[in-house]
Amino acid sequence: MSVHKDENTGKWFYTFRYKDPWGKTHTKKKRGFRTKREAQREEAKDKENGCTNKLITMDELYQECRSCDLRCKDSTLSEQEAEYMISIKPYFGEMMVDKITPQLVDAWQKQQLEKYAASTVQKRKGTLSKMFTYAVKSGYIAKSPVSLSSSFKVMTQEQSFWEVETFEKFISCVDDERYNLLFTSLFATGMRIGEALSLKWSDFDGNKIHVTKTLKRVRNKTVLGDSPKTERSNRWIDLPDSLSIRLKSWKESMRNLDGFNDDFFIFGGITFLSPTTTRYRFNGYVKKSGVPRITLHGLRHSHASFLISKRIPDLMIARRRGHSINTLYKTYAHIYRSLGDELLNAIEELPC
Repeated sequence: MSVHKDENTGKWFYTFRYKDPWGKTHTKKKRGFRTKREAQREEAKDKENGCTNKLITMDELYQECRSCDLRCKDSTLSEQEAEYMISIKPYFGEMMVDKITPQLVDAWQKQQLEKYAASTVQKRKGTLSKMFTYAVKSGYIAKSPVSLSSSFKVMTQEQSFWEVETFEKFISCVDDERYNLLFTSLFATGMRIGEALSLKWSDFDGNKIHVTKTLKRVRNKTVLGDSPKTERSNRWIDLPDSLSIRLKSWKESMRNLDGFNDDFFIFGGITFLSPTTTRYRFNGYVKKSGVPRITLHGLRHSHASFLISKRIPDLMIARRRGHSINTLYKTYAHIYRSLGDELLNAIEELPC
């Protein structure tokens, strides 16, 4: 029995052991109750507010989540693992799941926003939310503290991209044919860098390229995935005639390689070209050319902005890029907004 009477004062008190959010054991003791029933009632409230029948740490919860998430791709699991190790584990790892409050989530969120971009924190908070949703379903907690925590606004930044003239100035400085052809292909097709680097000659039919896979990060290593980013990403992409001719010429030059066959990577060889090396070379050529700096992914945005400016139907643009129309509108809202002035000019010509 944890309720006792103090023989010296004649008052009742209770005592019990509990674990704090970090799993450390403490003893709770409270004195001064006039009756035994009053002490028991207060003890029950204390235990109800701080105890659960299922005790588990965040590290243990993460391992459970990972082993039960059978639908996720290896690349997604690897990305979530990195987010957990970098951002969530150092703060919550040893805490007991049932002791984490919305206030603790808010404090973690504030700490993260001081170090990382809001979009990055939002993504990591999504991983944290996924873990607590699992905890609720598993009976560890009654409600997710993330759902009760404070929200924050993620400002959508306009994507940086190049006009055709800017790209021409840039590409004229790329003196390595392999990288010149790669960067031109990215600008002309809107492919993701992982999709382009995973292309083999068997994916090229002379006029089109077939995107069926992408590179991915698994346990800090870049590997060839067995499928692209999404279902829509599996697609055929039409090529400009000039690019098709250049690719055919590049293939002929690669025939001199020992053991060459259609299983060779278009922009690599027996193995694929490193994404890290590609980004390094791209940044070097950007600096050399003196054009406004964008990321390598900005070539994909440049392709989309070009097609939008040419009034290509949105559905065709979305299919070519391998995503939905909604994603197109969300990503390029700033470009669509800029077309508003043209609409106003057009309706001024209406006979009213």
